[in-house]
Amino acid sequence: MSAIDDKPFPKPALIGAAGLVLGALVLTTGVRLNWPGFPPAAVPDVRPVDTEPLQHRAIRFVTLEDGGIIITDQVTGETLRELGPNEGGFISGALRGLRRSHMQRGLTSTIEADLTLWADGRLTLVDLAGGPSTPAVIDLHAFGATNRAAFASLLPPLALSTSVSASERAQP
Repeated sequence: MSAIDDKPFPKPALIGAAGLVLGALVLTTGVRLNWPGFPPAAVPDVRPVDTEPLQHRAIRFVTLEDGGIIITDQVTGETLRELGPNEGGFISGALRGLRRSHMQRGLTSTIEADLTLWADGRLTLVDLAGGPSTPAVIDLHAFGATNRAAFASLLPPLALSTSVSASERAQP
């Protein structure tokens, strides 16, 4: 038996540790529940600030009874892609979450969204069902390059600039 087994742990240290844990819980609860006197919890805004959109497409995702998805351009009506019930990978998964949110709010399962490629390279999908004041914004960059590319393929091909620099003209 060691000497530490004979001595009880100091009570002031235990009381201090318990007070620290209790204080952290009270402060965290106050912020989360917006108690008076506590600052509101910060909600990050994933929409790009001070950047210009490079490309934009208004898209409609219609879920079929068999689980398939038809993706169309809202402006032209062009069918961009048809996904079978077990196809689509990340696109189907992301839409499943949005569809569930729509159903919980009593909305249709058809999703109308804006897909935008920003000048800073970010790609966002904005579900317009929440209205202009509370749209659901998904920053697709957060899901990795492969998943981002799945949605980026729904954008029209990026128009390249027709201007040619002097160094490009000088090359044979």
